Parts: sequence; structure tokens; C-alpha cells
Amino acid sequence: MRTNLIPALAAPFFLAACSSFPIVGSGTNLVQAEANAQTFIAETDTKMEGMDITPFDNLPTNGTANYRGVTYGIYGGSGDGPDVVHYADLSASVNFQTTDVTGTIYNVTTDMPGFEKPTGTVAITGNIEDDGGETYFYADGSGSLTGTTMTADYEVLSLDGYLYGPNGEVIQGYSTVDINWTSGDHDGTTSWSDGEFYLIAPSQPLNP
Repeated sequence: MRTNLIPALAAPFFLAACSSFPIVGSGTNLVQAEANAQTFIAETDTKMEGMDITPFDNLPTNGTANYRGVTYGIYGGSGDGPDVVHYADLSASVNFQTTDVTGTIYNVTTDMPGFEKPTGTVAITGNIEDDGGETYFYADGSGSLTGTTMTADYEVLSLDGYLYGPNGEVIQGYSTVDINWTSGDHDGTTSWSDGEFYLIAPSQPLNP
């Protein structure tokens, strides 16, 4: 087990309600995927600056909220595989009665030749909980991805963060990901690709 290696941010950084979803999947390569994601992040940072972590007592006791956003990894660290930069779309559903989280990582896009836009999705599960009065979010999971010349198991060691806004409009935190290569040039090695994730309820009127 390992922890995320991205340095702590000076302040929370949020996703914005962009004009359409998916964000990453609308790009044809990593350059476009990264640009789309960073635009999405910048818009939200501007519109949601100063939001506090959601008090757990503010959440409803039943019902479900659906979120969409992005996750990315840019930090290689000490894995024995090659450094990999990746961006992906992310969806999550929070059941407020059970506190369970389910979701999917999809449209993974990387800078690895032969694995630029692999097919496959990654299922995640987790929960929200009361962390000293604040609403904490955690999820993990894994899924198989297939590129043109290599395959890998995308292992989410953790999506670790908090809900923000009066009623949990945004979820933001760190992503810790291992890309375990299962065929191709790097078969048997593991690439660390840690970063952050951002989720927002698209129904929120963030773009007046």
C-alpha cells in the first residue's frame, strides 16, 4: 500500500460546470484531453472560490446525487514502469441513505505510445463518512484497459477527498493510481500515475 505523492495544495481546487460532458473524451489525444480538463478546472476554481467543506449534518438522509468530472495523474514516483501522464472522465453516484459510492472511470487518455486511448472502463466503489463534522469521500477500484500494442490493469488505490459547498455540490481530492502492465513492452512492471480528481453535480447552476 502507498499514499499519493502529489504535494498538498495551498487551497482547494475545484471543477466547474463545463458546457458539456464528457470532458476528456471529447479530445482526440492527450494534448486536447489535458486542455479540456484544465479549462474545466479553471472555470470551477473561479466560480467556487472560497467554498468550505460540506458539513456532514447538511446532507440529506436519503436519495442519490450523481456527479461527473475528471481525474488525472502526472506524477511517476518510484514505480518500476515508465512514467505515464493520463487524464480520464469520472462519474460517481452517492447514496445518502447508505453512504455508499459507486462510479466509473472512462475515456482514459495517456501519453504512452500504443496506449494513447485504451478501451475499457474502471469501476470504483467507496463511501462518504462523517470526519469530525466534515463530509469525507473515499473510493477505490480497478479495471482492465486495452491499447493498440499493450494492456494494463488500472488500479485505483484511492480517490481520497471531501465534499464542498453547502450541500455537497463538489467533490475534490487526490487520486493514487497504479497502472500494472499486463502485456507489451512493459509487461510485468507498474507505473505510478498520481494526481487529483474533481466531481460536480451537473445540475448545479454554476454558469448563470
